[in-house]
Amino acid sequence: SFVNKVLEVRDGRATLFEGNVDDYLDRRRQEEAESAGPPKNAGAGTPAAHGAAGPVPGADKKVQRRERALLRQKLSKQLKPWKNKVRQAEAEIEQLEARKQEMEKLMADPELYADQAKWSEVSREYNGVGRRLERHYALWEEAQEQVESIEQQA
Repeated sequence: SFVNKVLEVRDGRATLFEGNVDDYLDRRRQEEAESAGPPKNAGAGTPAAHGAAGPVPGADKKVQRRERALLRQKLSKQLKPWKNKVRQAEAEIEQLEARKQEMEKLMADPELYADQAKWSEVSREYNGVGRRLERHYALWEEAQEQVESIEQQA
């Protein structure tokens, strides 16, 4: 589902924000940065000034928990494809390294070199495995860097 509006309930008031959760969180950060000092006009228009009960205790904590949960959910959604790529690359690297070791054992046998066709085939496959390993190491490194970058931004 797509979110195109966010309803914030704070201090006994509901405010509708147009846009997605990212837009809402950006706007909240901007508002918090602008109002770093004591609140202006604290008095006349607030519910407490009219004798009404103040904000419900724990309401802000509930909103903060919800915001943190949304951020975790967003982070998880961003990380998932990259973590899958890391796992896939690791699995492929493991298989290729095992095959490379098998081939190195074959190449250590002096009898292999007596059969030119067999030696040529093993040598060609060994070189191919090496190239595939290099590609998968590069894929793993790229995916791992993306995971680390996303985690640092969080």
